[in-house]
Amino acid sequence: MERPERAIARTNDVDARTRTGARWAGTGKGACGTCAGERLNERIYAVTPDRGGLGMQTRAVIERRWLALFRSRPVSLSSPYPVEECLRRLSTVSAQRGATPWYLSSRTVGCPEPRLRGDVEPSRIFVAEWKAASGRNSFVPWLDARLEPDGEGRTTFRGQIGLRPEVVTVLALIAGVGGLICMAMVVSGIAVLAHGHLSGLPLALWPFAMAAFIAGINFAGLRSLERDIPKLIREVNAVLDSTNADFASPTA
Repeated sequence: MERPERAIARTNDVDARTRTGARWAGTGKGACGTCAGERLNERIYAVTPDRGGLGMQTRAVIERRWLALFRSRPVSLSSPYPVEECLRRLSTVSAQRGATPWYLSSRTVGCPEPRLRGDVEPSRIFVAEWKAASGRNSFVPWLDARLEPDGEGRTTFRGQIGLRPEVVTVLALIAGVGGLICMAMVVSGIAVLAHGHLSGLPLALWPFAMAAFIAGINFAGLRSLERDIPKLIREVNAVLDSTNADFASPTA
C-alpha cells in the first residue's frame, strides 16, 4: 500500500506539470501572435527604403516628378545688335549687388535703379530681375545664356531659364532626406499600431501633415516661378530689343 506522503508528492507533481503545460499553451498563443506581428512587420519593412522595395521606388518617382516641375527650360533670344552692343546695354542696367548694398553705396547716389542682377561676361550672361533677386524669394528665375553672333550683326542668346543651381540642389536634398524621414516615421507608426498601441497613430499621421505643409510652400514657389519667368524675358527683351523669345512650357 502506497504511503500518503508519496501519493501527495505525485499529486503535486501532476498539478505542477498541468500548470506548466497551461503556461506553455498560453505562451504558444502569445508566440503565434508575436509571429503574426513579426510577419506584418516584415511585410511593412519590405517596402521601406532600407529594403529597396516598393516604398523606395514610389519615393523616387515622386521625387523625380516633383523636381521636374522646377527644372530649367531651354530659351532662345534674338537681338538685332552685335555682341558688343548687347553687352554694353546689359552692363548699363545690371548690378551684381542686391538692393540693400546698392542703396547704401555712395557710388550709386543719383543713379537709376538697376533692372537686372547678375553677371554679364563676354561670352555668357547669368541674370535675374533686380528687385526679385534682391528679396528673400528663393524661387526667382535666372537666365543663363551664351552669346552667339550670327555673322550678320545680330546676336542670339541661347541657354536656360529657371532656378539657381544651388536652389535645385537644396530642393533635391529636401526631397530625398525628407522623404526618407517621412517614410520611416509612417512605417514605425504602422508597426506600433499593428501591436495594438494607439500611440503609433500620431507617428504615422504626422509626416502627412509635414508633407502637406512642404507641398504648400513649393506650390506657392512654383506659382511665383511661373509668374516671374515671362517678366524676366520681357525685361531682357526690352533691354536688347529682342524680336522673339522661345522657351519650353512647364509641361513640355
